[in-house]
Amino acid sequence: MTKSSGNIAAKEPRPSPRAAARIVHVLRLLADLREGANLSRLCELTGTPKTSLLTLLRALTESGYVKNVQSTYTLGLESFKLAAAVVAHRRFPEVAQPTIEGLAAASGETVLIGQFTQDRQQMVYVAKAESPKEVRFMVSVGDRRPLYSSSAGRLLLAYAPKNEQDAHMKSVRIEPTSRVVTSKSILKQLLGRGAELGLDAADLGSTNDVYGLAAPIFDSSGDMVAALVVAGPNARIVADVDRIQKLLVESAEEISELLGRRDDRRPIQSSV
Repeated sequence: MTKSSGNIAAKEPRPSPRAAARIVHVLRLLADLREGANLSRLCELTGTPKTSLLTLLRALTESGYVKNVQSTYTLGLESFKLAAAVVAHRRFPEVAQPTIEGLAAASGETVLIGQFTQDRQQMVYVAKAESPKEVRFMVSVGDRRPLYSSSAGRLLLAYAPKNEQDAHMKSVRIEPTSRVVTSKSILKQLLGRGAELGLDAADLGSTNDVYGLAAPIFDSSGDMVAALVVAGPNARIVADVDRIQKLLVESAEEISELLGRRDDRRPIQSSV
């Protein structure tokens, strides 16, 4: 008796999620290994048997995502085309939104991204994720601050070219109501500290009710393009500052990676 084909289509075999993840893992490794790697090295890094990995590499080579020259595997042209397509659709700060929302949930505080205004004389908030707590720091996207008066602004200025810093120091007028930065000499000290540590924590323990902690976000060229900020009630953040600082730095590095920053990042030191 023969089986009727009817309208039932035969199921096509589908790759397992594990196999799909392995493809991405191999391509990610090769992106980091600019000189490439041989089969043995890739087996060691992926923990995959040679037979299975060789089959995968042959498929990737045939499709152009991997190139094999004298038994050394590197990324192929199709991988670079894919990367270019991804970059073309990647916009900042939208690409960072999932990260800052995760940081807000983990820290329990409001998270912000600050950048220079177009004239580079102030800092403007360009993205935010609000604290889930009832008592929280409130600010709107588009709000501006003098560079000296916020952790994000000071860190942006700390990473700016020296001639820009000097020009700003000459022209800036510090308001009498400023609590953390009360003079140009204090501002200069804080800029030096921010550049050295890669972190602005000058608000820590201040008499202000709000505490802001900022870490730098870098692009693919290594330039600081924005500051990532955790802000909230001073007493609450001070009580948990070590954990929050660690989360902040990790999130800033994650966003930098999304913008193309690689492993040559300058390490950020602890300031507390």
